Amino acid sequence: MFRAFALAAALSCACIVNAPDKAHAESAVTQPADFLSGSYDVKGEPFGGGNPYTGVVTVEKTGATYKVVWYPGPDQVEGVGVWWGGQFSVGYMQSGKQGVAVYVPAGNGLKGVWSELGETRIAPEDWVKR
Repeated sequence: MFRAFALAAALSCACIVNAPDKAHAESAVTQPADFLSGSYDVKGEPFGGGNPYTGVVTVEKTGATYKVVWYPGPDQVEGVGVWWGGQFSVGYMQSGKQGVAVYVPAGNGLKGVWSELGETRIAPEDWVKR
């Protein structure tokens, strides 16, 4: 009797523990993240420090993904972004190098890090909504 009760209790606990994970995963896919769209002032640092850089980045919702454009104009860099699990991840190509950036909401914008294929370091980059 005790074993049957313990097994039933363990199964019900497992369902309770796993239920939020499933709900979170489903909401991460279907939850609209329109708050990301817009223009941002961007500030970052190159690998290993050095002179910080500044510019502008725009984010446009394109269905389930986002078009991300740093430095709109002749030197622009384009990427594709996805919102998942509270993070905004962007893949891009700049001067023939593939890169990835990951951001989380912070204040009136996003705070994140980026790196490029072949690099072993990460560098910080912050966005503030305009």
